Amino acid sequence: MSLSVILTRPAHRNAGLAQRVSRQGHAVINLPALTLEPTPLEAASFPLPGGYDVLVFVSSFAAQVYVDQLQRLDPHPVWPTNTLAVTVGMASAIPLYDAGFIPKANIVHPAQDSPRQDSEALWERLQELGVQARRVLVLGGQSGRQWLTDQFQQSGATVSRKTLYTRQPAVWTQAQQEAVSRALHDPKSVVMLLTSAQSVDALHAEMRRFDLLQAWAACTFIVFHERITRRLQSILRLSGLQMQQPVIECAATDDAVCQTLQSLCSLHDSF
Repeated sequence: MSLSVILTRPAHRNAGLAQRVSRQGHAVINLPALTLEPTPLEAASFPLPGGYDVLVFVSSFAAQVYVDQLQRLDPHPVWPTNTLAVTVGMASAIPLYDAGFIPKANIVHPAQDSPRQDSEALWERLQELGVQARRVLVLGGQSGRQWLTDQFQQSGATVSRKTLYTRQPAVWTQAQQEAVSRALHDPKSVVMLLTSAQSVDALHAEMRRFDLLQAWAACTFIVFHERITRRLQSILRLSGLQMQQPVIECAATDDAVCQTLQSLCSLHDSF
Protein backbone atom coordinates (compact mmCIF):
# COMPACT_ATOMS: atom_id res chain seq x y z
CA MET A 1 0.00 0.00 0.00
CA SER A 2 1.25 3.46 -0.87
CA LEU A 3 0.87 6.20 1.73
CA SER A 4 1.20 9.96 1.73
CA VAL A 5 3.85 10.66 4.37
CA ILE A 6 4.12 14.19 5.73
CA LEU A 7 7.49 15.00 7.31
CA THR A 8 7.35 17.95 9.69
CA ARG A 9 10.89 18.13 11.07
CA PRO A 10 12.94 21.27 10.31
CA ALA A 11 14.07 21.35 6.67
CA HIS A 12 17.68 20.30 7.36
CA ARG A 13 16.46 17.07 9.00
CA ASN A 14 14.06 15.85 6.32
CA ALA A 15 16.19 15.11 3.25
CA GLY A 16 17.64 11.72 4.19
CA LEU A 17 14.39 10.36 5.58
CA ALA A 18 12.44 11.67 2.58
CA GLN A 19 14.67 9.68 0.22
CA ARG A 20 14.23 6.49 2.24
CA VAL A 21 10.46 6.89 2.47
CA SER A 22 10.26 7.52 -1.29
CA ARG A 23 12.22 4.32 -1.93
CA GLN A 24 9.57 2.48 0.10
CA GLY A 25 7.06 3.59 -2.55
CA HIS A 26 5.32 6.35 -0.60
CA ALA A 27 4.54 9.92 -1.63
CA VAL A 28 6.47 12.39 0.54
CA ILE A 29 5.41 15.90 1.49
CA ASN A 30 8.09 18.01 3.17
CA LEU A 31 6.25 20.28 5.55
CA PRO A 32 8.56 21.70 8.26
CA ALA A 33 6.42 22.84 11.15
CA LEU A 34 9.08 25.19 12.52
CA THR A 35 11.77 27.42 11.04
CA LEU A 36 15.10 27.57 12.85
CA GLU A 37 17.52 30.49 12.55
CA PRO A 38 20.96 30.57 14.22
CA THR A 39 21.57 33.43 16.63
CA PRO A 40 24.88 35.20 15.91
CA LEU A 41 27.18 35.18 18.92
CA GLU A 42 30.04 37.58 19.51
CA ALA A 43 33.44 36.00 20.11
CA ALA A 44 33.69 37.71 23.49
CA SER A 45 30.46 36.12 24.73
CA PHE A 46 30.81 32.70 23.13
CA PRO A 47 30.69 29.96 25.81
CA LEU A 48 33.84 27.89 25.40
CA PRO A 49 33.58 24.25 26.51
CA GLY A 50 36.45 24.55 28.99
CA GLY A 51 34.28 26.69 31.27
CA TYR A 52 31.87 23.83 32.00
CA ASP A 53 31.73 20.23 33.17
CA VAL A 54 28.74 19.41 30.97
CA LEU A 55 27.35 20.97 27.80
CA VAL A 56 23.76 19.89 27.13
CA PHE A 57 22.63 20.12 23.50
CA VAL A 58 18.85 19.99 23.34
CA SER A 59 18.71 19.13 19.61
CA SER A 60 20.89 18.21 16.66
CA PHE A 61 20.49 21.77 15.39
CA ALA A 62 21.88 23.14 18.65
CA ALA A 63 24.84 20.78 18.37
CA GLN A 64 25.50 21.76 14.75
CA VAL A 65 25.24 25.50 15.41
CA TYR A 66 27.61 25.26 18.38
CA VAL A 67 30.18 23.19 16.48
CA ASP A 68 30.05 25.57 13.51
CA GLN A 69 30.47 28.68 15.63
CA LEU A 70 33.26 27.14 17.72
CA GLN A 71 35.17 26.24 14.56
CA ARG A 72 34.74 29.74 13.20
CA LEU A 73 36.45 31.03 16.34
CA ASP A 74 39.13 28.34 16.24
CA PRO A 75 39.51 26.22 13.07
CA HIS A 76 41.31 23.53 15.09
CA PRO A 77 39.61 23.41 18.50
CA VAL A 78 40.81 21.07 21.22
CA TRP A 79 38.01 19.64 23.34
CA PRO A 80 38.74 19.65 27.11
CA THR A 81 39.24 16.16 28.50
CA ASN A 82 36.96 16.79 31.48
CA THR A 83 34.02 18.34 29.59
CA LEU A 84 31.10 16.15 28.54
CA ALA A 85 28.91 16.91 25.51
CA VAL A 86 25.50 15.35 26.16
CA THR A 87 22.28 15.01 24.17
CA VAL A 88 18.84 13.57 24.82
CA GLY A 89 19.16 11.07 21.97
CA MET A 90 21.55 9.43 19.53
CA ALA A 91 20.22 11.44 16.56
CA SER A 92 20.98 14.73 18.30
CA ALA A 93 24.58 13.65 18.88
CA ILE A 94 25.44 13.07 15.21
CA PRO A 95 26.89 16.59 14.65
CA LEU A 96 29.12 16.06 17.70
CA TYR A 97 30.50 12.79 16.35
CA ASP A 98 30.88 14.27 12.87
CA ALA A 99 32.81 17.30 14.19
CA GLY A 100 35.88 15.10 14.61
CA PHE A 101 37.49 17.01 17.48
CA ILE A 102 35.26 15.82 20.34
CA PRO A 103 36.46 12.50 21.78
CA LYS A 104 33.76 9.84 21.55
CA ALA A 105 34.25 9.08 25.23
CA ASN A 106 33.13 12.65 26.01
CA ILE A 107 29.83 12.33 24.12
CA VAL A 108 26.99 10.95 26.24
CA HIS A 109 23.42 10.10 25.26
CA PRO A 110 20.92 7.27 25.74
CA ALA A 111 21.86 4.10 23.87
CA GLN A 112 20.81 4.02 20.24
CA ASP A 113 18.51 1.03 20.86
CA SER A 114 16.96 2.57 23.96
CA PRO A 115 13.17 2.83 23.63
CA ARG A 116 13.37 6.29 25.22
CA GLN A 117 15.35 9.16 23.74
CA ASP A 118 14.54 12.00 26.09
CA SER A 119 15.72 14.03 29.07
CA GLU A 120 14.72 11.34 31.54
CA ALA A 121 16.72 8.67 29.71
CA LEU A 122 19.74 10.99 29.48
CA TRP A 123 19.59 11.71 33.21
CA GLU A 124 19.48 7.98 33.95
CA ARG A 125 22.55 7.50 31.75
CA LEU A 126 24.43 10.28 33.54
CA GLN A 127 23.58 8.69 36.87
CA GLU A 128 24.82 5.31 35.65
CA LEU A 129 28.13 6.94 34.72
CA GLY A 130 28.37 8.69 38.08
CA VAL A 131 28.59 12.16 36.53
CA GLN A 132 28.77 14.89 39.16
CA ALA A 133 28.70 18.24 37.41
CA ARG A 134 29.31 21.59 39.07
CA ARG A 135 29.00 23.84 36.00
CA VAL A 136 26.41 23.00 33.33
CA LEU A 137 25.50 24.87 30.15
CA VAL A 138 22.24 24.14 28.30
CA LEU A 139 22.36 25.05 24.61
CA GLY A 140 19.22 25.29 22.52
CA GLY A 141 16.43 27.54 21.30
CA GLN A 142 14.73 30.42 23.05
CA SER A 143 12.51 28.08 25.09
CA GLY A 144 12.27 24.44 26.08
CA ARG A 145 11.64 21.93 28.85
CA GLN A 146 13.12 22.74 32.25
CA TRP A 147 13.11 19.20 33.63
CA LEU A 148 16.77 18.42 33.00
CA THR A 149 17.84 21.83 34.28
CA ASP A 150 15.90 21.15 37.49
CA GLN A 151 17.67 17.80 37.96
CA PHE A 152 21.11 19.34 37.61
CA GLN A 153 20.24 22.17 40.00
CA GLN A 154 18.83 19.77 42.58
CA SER A 155 22.10 17.84 42.40
CA GLY A 156 24.02 21.02 43.30
CA ALA A 157 25.13 22.21 39.86
CA THR A 158 25.09 25.78 38.64
CA VAL A 159 23.17 25.78 35.34
CA SER A 160 23.38 28.44 32.64
CA ARG A 161 21.48 28.59 29.36
CA LYS A 162 22.56 30.00 26.01
CA THR A 163 20.20 30.59 23.10
CA LEU A 164 21.80 29.38 19.86
CA TYR A 165 18.79 29.73 17.58
CA THR A 166 15.27 31.06 17.34
CA ARG A 167 12.33 28.81 16.55
CA GLN A 168 9.22 30.16 14.82
CA PRO A 169 6.08 28.51 13.41
CA ALA A 170 6.44 27.96 9.68
CA VAL A 171 3.96 29.58 7.30
CA TRP A 172 3.02 27.30 4.41
CA THR A 173 3.75 28.28 0.85
CA GLN A 174 0.93 27.95 -1.66
CA ALA A 175 2.56 24.80 -3.04
CA GLN A 176 2.72 23.24 0.43
CA GLN A 177 -0.90 24.13 1.17
CA GLU A 178 -2.06 22.62 -2.11
CA ALA A 179 -0.05 19.43 -1.54
CA VAL A 180 -1.45 18.96 1.96
CA SER A 181 -5.00 19.68 0.82
CA ARG A 182 -4.75 17.08 -1.96
CA ALA A 183 -3.37 14.47 0.41
CA LEU A 184 -6.06 15.13 3.01
CA HIS A 185 -8.83 14.34 0.53
CA ASP A 186 -8.06 10.78 1.68
CA PRO A 187 -6.84 11.29 5.26
CA LYS A 188 -6.82 7.58 6.08
CA SER A 189 -3.90 7.16 3.68
CA VAL A 190 -1.95 10.03 5.27
CA VAL A 191 0.75 9.46 7.89
CA MET A 192 2.22 12.51 9.62
CA LEU A 193 5.44 12.50 11.62
CA LEU A 194 5.31 14.77 14.70
CA THR A 195 8.54 15.37 16.59
CA SER A 196 7.75 18.02 19.21
CA ALA A 197 4.87 19.62 21.06
CA GLN A 198 5.81 22.98 19.49
CA SER A 199 5.42 21.47 16.02
CA VAL A 200 1.92 20.29 16.94
CA ASP A 201 0.92 23.85 17.84
CA ALA A 202 2.40 25.24 14.62
CA LEU A 203 0.70 22.64 12.42
CA HIS A 204 -2.62 23.15 14.18
CA ALA A 205 -2.50 26.86 13.37
CA GLU A 206 -1.95 26.22 9.66
CA MET A 207 -4.53 23.42 9.48
CA ARG A 208 -7.07 25.76 11.06
CA ARG A 209 -6.12 28.60 8.71
CA PHE A 210 -6.91 26.44 5.68
CA ASP A 211 -9.98 24.72 7.21
CA LEU A 212 -8.31 21.28 7.27
CA LEU A 213 -8.64 20.41 10.96
CA GLN A 214 -11.30 17.73 10.57
CA ALA A 215 -9.31 15.87 7.92
CA TRP A 216 -6.12 16.33 9.97
CA ALA A 217 -7.73 14.58 12.93
CA ALA A 218 -8.37 11.54 10.71
CA CYS A 219 -4.68 11.03 9.83
CA THR A 220 -2.37 8.46 11.34
CA PHE A 221 0.33 10.06 13.47
CA ILE A 222 3.82 8.82 14.29
CA VAL A 223 5.38 10.53 17.31
CA PHE A 224 8.67 10.31 19.18
CA HIS A 225 7.32 10.79 22.70
CA GLU A 226 4.11 10.46 24.67
CA ARG A 227 4.21 14.21 25.48
CA ILE A 228 3.57 14.86 21.78
CA THR A 229 0.54 12.57 21.86
CA ARG A 230 -0.85 14.38 24.90
CA ARG A 231 -0.40 17.77 23.24
CA LEU A 232 -2.06 16.57 20.04
CA GLN A 233 -5.01 15.11 21.93
CA SER A 234 -5.38 18.31 23.93
CA ILE A 235 -5.26 20.72 21.00
CA LEU A 236 -7.72 18.66 18.96
CA ARG A 237 -10.08 18.38 21.91
CA LEU A 238 -10.05 22.16 22.31
CA SER A 239 -11.08 22.34 18.64
CA GLY A 240 -14.00 19.98 19.26
CA LEU A 241 -12.26 17.05 17.56
CA GLN A 242 -10.64 13.78 18.48
CA MET A 243 -8.15 11.53 16.75
CA GLN A 244 -9.71 8.77 14.67
CA GLN A 245 -6.59 6.59 14.38
CA PRO A 246 -4.23 5.30 17.09
CA VAL A 247 -1.08 7.35 17.59
CA ILE A 248 2.06 5.29 17.02
CA GLU A 249 5.12 6.03 19.14
CA CYS A 250 8.53 5.01 17.82
CA ALA A 251 12.19 5.73 18.48
CA ALA A 252 13.58 9.02 17.16
CA THR A 253 15.59 7.49 14.32
CA ASP A 254 15.06 7.23 10.57
CA ASP A 255 15.34 3.45 10.83
CA ALA A 256 12.50 3.31 13.35
CA VAL A 257 10.27 5.59 11.25
CA CYS A 258 10.80 3.48 8.13
CA GLN A 259 10.13 0.27 10.05
CA THR A 260 6.94 1.77 11.46
CA LEU A 261 5.76 2.75 7.98
CA GLN A 262 6.46 -0.78 6.77
CA SER A 263 4.40 -2.19 9.64
CA LEU A 264 1.54 0.18 8.81
CA CYS A 265 1.53 -0.98 5.19
CA SER A 266 1.49 -4.62 6.25
CA LEU A 267 -1.41 -3.92 8.60
CA HIS A 268 -3.42 -2.15 5.88
CA ASP A 269 -2.71 -4.91 3.36
CA SER A 270 -4.04 -7.53 5.79
CA PHE A 271 -7.54 -6.05 5.66
